[in-house]
Amino acid sequence: MKPRPEAKAPAKPPSPGPKGADPAKPKNSDPDRPQDTDPSRSKPDGTGTPKPRRDSDQPGGPRDRGNADRPGRSPSSRPSPDRRPSPDRDSPSRPSPDRKDRERKKDEESKEERLRRIVARIQPKVRRLVDRGVLGRPLRAALYGMRLWYRLTGLDTAGQPDFGITAVLNPRRDVQRGWVLTGSDLRRLVTEVSEEMLRRPDVQDAARRMRITMAVAGVNAEEQSLEIAEPRDIPGAVRYLQNRGTGLDLARPGGPSRVAGPHRPREGRGRQPGAMETYRVGPDLDPVSEENRVGATNALTQGVGTYPQIFRVIQRMRHGDRSIAHALRQYSRTRRFPSGFGADEREFLRALHWLIFVRESVRDRANLGFAPMMVRLIERGQLSWEEAFVQFEARESGRRGGRGSFPMSMRLAASAARGIAARIRSRRRRPSNALLNRRELARRQFELSERWMRAVTNGQGIYGPTASEAIQNGRAQVQRFMLRYYGLD
Repeated sequence: MKPRPEAKAPAKPPSPGPKGADPAKPKNSDPDRPQDTDPSRSKPDGTGTPKPRRDSDQPGGPRDRGNADRPGRSPSSRPSPDRRPSPDRDSPSRPSPDRKDRERKKDEESKEERLRRIVARIQPKVRRLVDRGVLGRPLRAALYGMRLWYRLTGLDTAGQPDFGITAVLNPRRDVQRGWVLTGSDLRRLVTEVSEEMLRRPDVQDAARRMRITMAVAGVNAEEQSLEIAEPRDIPGAVRYLQNRGTGLDLARPGGPSRVAGPHRPREGRGRQPGAMETYRVGPDLDPVSEENRVGATNALTQGVGTYPQIFRVIQRMRHGDRSIAHALRQYSRTRRFPSGFGADEREFLRALHWLIFVRESVRDRANLGFAPMMVRLIERGQLSWEEAFVQFEARESGRRGGRGSFPMSMRLAASAARGIAARIRSRRRRPSNALLNRRELARRQFELSERWMRAVTNGQGIYGPTASEAIQNGRAQVQRFMLRYYGLD
């Protein structure tokens, strides 16, 4: 009997694979799967070209530099402590200092060149404004517009009295230089123009006529009156009263020498009255009288008192400050008052006009300019009679001499004016009262001058591109004003 063959276990059926896959095809035979074409990649059977290793895969490569001390690493493969990283490989690129300096200098040069071109464009415009007398707010507004248009950092004026206009665009460049007159400059100009007015030929002729009239009257001179009818006669009377105490040459060209002696009217002392002199003013020959007195004040104008008393009379008048100032200005030109003033008011205003325009100018020649400035400011409503005559009467004002802003209203103004004219200088260590009085008078003069300058220029001032041109402009403006005020234009 043959033995039965040993039974075998049934074979395990093949894996079905992915759903829908053909069991007859091998696992990696999908036609849509991308084939590996890298020849350097090792195949499972060890065939193919081996792929070269990267530096990072080598011992001591970049990946291992951070772990140089890890266990198992060869000491020879550790980086040297003296080795410095290369700036090109191990740090970000930075500009060198030389390159920064070159870029900065180039930027500065470009701004400087741009500023130079801008200044070259705006300089003629600014110069035209300065030449036309534009200053203050109008000039600042024009500069502000130019600054915005040319995109400047700044374009401003600075300095007093020597001012400049500077353009700023990080670098700076001067656009225009100029000079603004101060009250001290104007005070000196008023003095000079007043002296020039007294040297005018027509004014000298008027003074000469008055001297001859009194010389012909002889012993009856105290009863002789002088006529003040023409515009030149007001400054002519000032010159006559200043020089009547000296001799007068009456000789004609080619004729015999003839000199008229000085005219010295009797002066009053204390209760003893002085000689009374009368002047017939205007076409109607209305009288104005003065009493000659000893002392710096020379004479007392009749019909008016002290300046505080004059102010109280003005307060009682039914006319306002501006109307009275206008009447005085018209009287200076025409020797007539406007209608609407009564006989007593006209008599008072004639005496006031003589006091502030003639008698005070005899005491200080520069008053020929300061008196019209004061009256013109009052007429414009920029000063009052109270300020002019009694502003500093209160002790709290701290001003020497009291009275008001009109310089010759100050007590002892006549003696102070003489000291200024004589250029007296004190050698004492401590200033004397006379020196302090001269300083106070000069202070009031340039304060009034500045106030007048701001009024007539609408706050802009008088100026020029240079100091000499500014002074020339100021002289012309002061001269034009004074000649027109007295009717000599």
